[in-house]
Amino acid sequence: MDWRSGQWQTFDRFIFLVPDAQLLVVLPLSRDKLILRRCNVEEMLAKSEVDYLFVASRPVTEAAKGTEYRYPLQVWSKKGSVKAKIENGPAGMMITPEGVLTWAVPKDLMKPRSKSS
Repeated sequence: MDWRSGQWQTFDRFIFLVPDAQLLVVLPLSRDKLILRRCNVEEMLAKSEVDYLFVASRPVTEAAKGTEYRYPLQVWSKKGSVKAKIENGPAGMMITPEGVLTWAVPKDLMKPRSKSS
């Protein structure tokens, strides 16, 4: 239960997967420690009989004006190779044949307005 809101929290709020470190981190209900377990996700998925699509990469969340934004996609699927495409995005954003999302960030890019303004 979240002590601030009094609302029950789902289990996913207390378990964290860190693929780069090959760790599964659990915050127990006592919230007084972290339980760390070695977890090689790629190896586990390869052994799995379940059909899956797993995005292991994490996008860069900031892009500097006037530079090229680059996000190498790392996606695993039981069925093999994955094809990515952009269905909606800013002009000029593309995915290279090697699976890298790129975008020339305009020098005059303005921050989006918040919904409250």
